[in-house]
Amino acid sequence: MPNILSMCFWLAWSFIFHQLCVVIYRLYFHPLARYPGPRLAAVTFWWECYQDIFAGQGGEFTNQLEEMHDAYGSIVRVTPDEVHIRDPEWAPVLYAGPGHVRDKDASLAHSAGTADGTFGTVSHDIHRRRRAPVSSYYSKASVAKNMYDKIWQQAERLSELLREHHRTGTVVNARTTFLGWSNDTLSICSFGKSHSLLDDPEKTIALNEVLKSFAIAFPILRQCGWIIPLALSLPVAPFKYINKPLATLLNTHVGMIRRAEEHRKEYLSAKEGKNGRDWQQSSLFHALMASRLPEAEKRPKRMAHEGFEILLAGSDTAARTMGVAIYHILANPEIKCRLQVELDTAIPNSYDQIELRVLEQLPFLNAVLKEVLRIGKITDHRLTLIAPNETLQYREWIIPAGTRVSMTPTRNSFDERFFPEPNRFRPERWLQSGERLAAMNRVFMPFARGRRACLGMHFAQVELQVGLASLFRRFVSEWTCHHLRTPDCNRFTSQSGDGIMQ
Repeated sequence: MPNILSMCFWLAWSFIFHQLCVVIYRLYFHPLARYPGPRLAAVTFWWECYQDIFAGQGGEFTNQLEEMHDAYGSIVRVTPDEVHIRDPEWAPVLYAGPGHVRDKDASLAHSAGTADGTFGTVSHDIHRRRRAPVSSYYSKASVAKNMYDKIWQQAERLSELLREHHRTGTVVNARTTFLGWSNDTLSICSFGKSHSLLDDPEKTIALNEVLKSFAIAFPILRQCGWIIPLALSLPVAPFKYINKPLATLLNTHVGMIRRAEEHRKEYLSAKEGKNGRDWQQSSLFHALMASRLPEAEKRPKRMAHEGFEILLAGSDTAARTMGVAIYHILANPEIKCRLQVELDTAIPNSYDQIELRVLEQLPFLNAVLKEVLRIGKITDHRLTLIAPNETLQYREWIIPAGTRVSMTPTRNSFDERFFPEPNRFRPERWLQSGERLAAMNRVFMPFARGRRACLGMHFAQVELQVGLASLFRRFVSEWTCHHLRTPDCNRFTSQSGDGIMQ
């Protein structure tokens, strides 16, 4: 017995001594030891964990970043091995393009449980390989050629639903209505078949609860990236009684694997019949199968991770952006009137489908959209990258290769040096010319930038252009907006109120 107690005593002291050595190293000998920031953040990762999981309602670390910058300046050591920079002009250095290697922080990459998807890929080289076919599928040319008509068809379906609500005098829940529209649009363009959520409000409400739960849980998932993979390794049925939104999320994962298997079989069958080329652009999975990726990258589970990422990110962000747009336009009669005049001129017959090039040339519509993307802060988390082979420099600070470096891209759009009155909705700021406009565009990053930029940004822009143009050309004079809660921007996506329109 004394031997056991003695061993426990020495183990305890060894642990304490080890931790003390770690603290001393991180405070005085670590490559980031001289960087400004709170001592607690420099000493332990548990401070970030506490802020994200236990402080307030959770997810407080994003707000803490702003407070740290206010106290310590534009560069802050926010964890033992990460610095965060608040300077929009430095973003092109971190989010660099070709010729620069950038790995992704694993805690962010694995938060959705999709380690095999493009979003979930840590390695720069593997990410570049996986990104190529997905980026091609959602390229500007591909969206214009293969998806534009489908996007208009879903806008027509949304218009029909709103006309019916207007005829019966019922109110519209903007959140669930736009979520159904964005999910239907994304699913038919990405997977060849619409989920028809606009026809099934109950399914839309269930999806909304899943997305809301994911956004609330995101800070926890970022700290504990093993949660979703572990849950997926277990039977899904019990989760229906433990956590229904989680069960729905897991079922979506499983359903995406089945869908990938079906599309793989369809493609292989068509290829055997000498028609494989015809399948390349009919769905994302067919495009992946037709790509030059190695066979190991064409496994159903691997492709399902791509599909799940697209569905999770694309549905929620587009719906929230549309909700923010509706609110701000209706809250500003002059903006509403000016937009209506431009759309009346461009679309004489309100139910005509106009060419994409015409939409792209409407100055005020696109100014409104850019201002919505700027002020909406739809995704408001920090994006952490690692330059494994490159020493970076910010002002007088030398950042060693391999250091985790982060910025919060959407916060760039609230820097008063570039955006006077940043909290005001002012689309006309985007109608300027010269150096002022160029400066705003340099720091405007709603879809991030560089090799890690949003894969679906061209699709999202066209979807929102069509959505805004079709709805405000047809219904603008008939709408009022009853409420919208201020967004809670400390999670993966901004959590705003539902919004009620009539």
